[in-house]
Amino acid sequence: MPQQTPTARALATNAPEHWPEVRLKQGDGPLGKLHLIAAIEEAFRGTGLTIADQDRTEFFKEGMLVIDLVVADGDRQVPVFLYPIAGEEAAARQRALERFTPLIDRFAPPVYYAPEPLPAGVGPLDRKEMLRRERLPVKLHPTPRPGRYAMWYASDEDPVLLESPVLQEMDAYFHYVRGLEPRLFTFLLVDAGIASRTSEALATLMDLGGRPFLATAYGPGGVPLALSYEGGRGVRVHLAQEHASLENLLRAWRMLNRYARLRLPQQLRRNDGARPFAWWQDTLRRLREEHERGVRIGALGEKKVEGNGAPGNDARAG
Repeated sequence: MPQQTPTARALATNAPEHWPEVRLKQGDGPLGKLHLIAAIEEAFRGTGLTIADQDRTEFFKEGMLVIDLVVADGDRQVPVFLYPIAGEEAAARQRALERFTPLIDRFAPPVYYAPEPLPAGVGPLDRKEMLRRERLPVKLHPTPRPGRYAMWYASDEDPVLLESPVLQEMDAYFHYVRGLEPRLFTFLLVDAGIASRTSEALATLMDLGGRPFLATAYGPGGVPLALSYEGGRGVRVHLAQEHASLENLLRAWRMLNRYARLRLPQQLRRNDGARPFAWWQDTLRRLREEHERGVRIGALGEKKVEGNGAPGNDARAG
């Protein structure tokens, strides 16, 4: 019996008119997002449209949102969402995304692709269900990744730490978390999959005593990073030196800042005398003094992970 050739059909979408039609060749197997991505990539060839990112995690005040694709269309970045099953659940999510002003303000109106048009007359998904909460979007390395990591590295696009938007994000984070660092660390251990439950996380915290904790991972966009915890400095994020662009640094610190705000409610009592907050205030003071003396700051809170996974000391104050 001769083998049947898979039929190709146009995907349903609300994409701009100048975007090409995307046709999907589907066999008998179940349809997944990878099939949709392959079809989109093929349709975009030679059109000037490019897929700038996949599985991009963005952080908003109310939670985290994973964007399936970010498409570069001239000077615009367009968020694209893929629905292998064009049911009411997909329609409700897409309606919510189309009404989510913070997403549109940051990117452009969201585009979707699905094998059939999304059902009409479906109300939007509740925003709390649309946005991921109480989850840290990192994937731990099975073995520690050697290299240098820092809270911030100077670059051509972000040369002065005291003028950096990354420093503003750090400052907001340390102000919000002050006195709640151990609690945030126990949540992190569970949400990153290091501990299976809160009781196990608390036991890990007790076992550490005064020793520092450091784990390397892939963060949003697959960027290598390290998560650290020390009693005197709290929970921090450090980016791999070769990936420490302004965009990646901002994304990493927004991740930690938003995560802290989702995990630690506003009504919890803060402590202005907490050791990590005092350390941060002292760090800011020393940074200002060095800046006034004309000292060029190349890195903040740098960590070196050796080949055996052992963390070294901070390479500069911070």
